[in-house]
Amino acid sequence: MLSSRWYNVSVVFLWLATMGWLIVAKVLPDWLIGTPPDYQRIVEAQRTEPTVGWMLACEGKPLGWALSETHPSVEGPVEIESCVRLDAGALFTGGQGAMGELLRNVIPRHLYLDTQSIVRIDGLGNLMEFDSSLYYQRERWVRLRGVVEGAQVQLTVTGSKLPQPIERIVPLPPKAVMGDILSPQTHLPGLREGQTWTVPVYNPLQPHQGMEILHAVVEGREPISWGGQNLLAWLVVYRADDGLGTGRERARGRLWVRDDGAVLRQEMRLFDMVLTFRRMDADETRECVQRKQELGLPRR
Repeated sequence: MLSSRWYNVSVVFLWLATMGWLIVAKVLPDWLIGTPPDYQRIVEAQRTEPTVGWMLACEGKPLGWALSETHPSVEGPVEIESCVRLDAGALFTGGQGAMGELLRNVIPRHLYLDTQSIVRIDGLGNLMEFDSSLYYQRERWVRLRGVVEGAQVQLTVTGSKLPQPIERIVPLPPKAVMGDILSPQTHLPGLREGQTWTVPVYNPLQPHQGMEILHAVVEGREPISWGGQNLLAWLVVYRADDGLGTGRERARGRLWVRDDGAVLRQEMRLFDMVLTFRRMDADETRECVQRKQELGLPRR
């Protein structure tokens, strides 16, 4: 009888220990530091500022601009569109050493490329598909399209510069927020130190490589100068490791986010260079909208 009683007590303690681990590992993180950004909250935040312009630079040299637009819908999916005007000639010929010298001999000093990316989100905040194209002189060179099917993405790469279509299926982590090397994220609301989430990233300049899975972590606060003011912003770092370390993997990207969720500055590593996107003010954004209209890129 006594041994049976101790057995029951042991089972209860084991259950409590198991549930305690579950609460500490799965419940407390969200309760203590908040749920990390997801598409539903991102789209809601972007409705307050649906059009955002960006200045694009590399190592302090201007390279072009980007325009992010959120197209809301009453019943259908929400579309997040990004257009980028990039001086690829200045980007690739501005390097140092033998490689930079070689590229300067084979690539024009100014070679303008345009990219257009569209991400579609359903009414519940779920990623439906994304569509990214690379243009040169308004001719579509390459198109990368991804359609979500359950926990996977069906990727298809086509284009006039490819001998045949490329198709592959890649896993999609739950609650992932899709990223594009050339398309800055405009809003990340509700940040708290220690939050982590997954960011599948694709590169329009290397569509055949598919997606790379990065891990985002809010590492704390950092001062930043923007719009003539000195602000204390949240620092979000993208890495290719599990996102928990700070020194094991060189950062693939960094974002500085205002308290209201607006991303003020974003850095993304491209090859051995770092692209910098600086958020424009309202007047600069209006000029950026005009530039996009002059490009005449098709709306798919």
